[in-house]
Amino acid sequence: MIRRCADIILKEYSPLNIFVDADMDSKLKRCVERVPKGETFTCTEIERQIRQVDKERTKHRKSYIGAKGNARSN
Repeated sequence: MIRRCADIILKEYSPLNIFVDADMDSKLKRCVERVPKGETFTCTEIERQIRQVDKERTKHRKSYIGAKGNARSN
């Protein structure tokens, strides 16, 4: 399974590209539902972590293939 940068890695094979994205409210709802028992996080803390992960994914893509933005924009 290839995830990040798959559109570039598999480009020569002309694969079907599907990029799954969600708005912040949907991401937040999903994360709140998945908080492990015994742990407490505020919505603000979870949203901050989501934004950090999104930022790191964009940084990863840019550093490895020089592409700006996310897979949806490519």
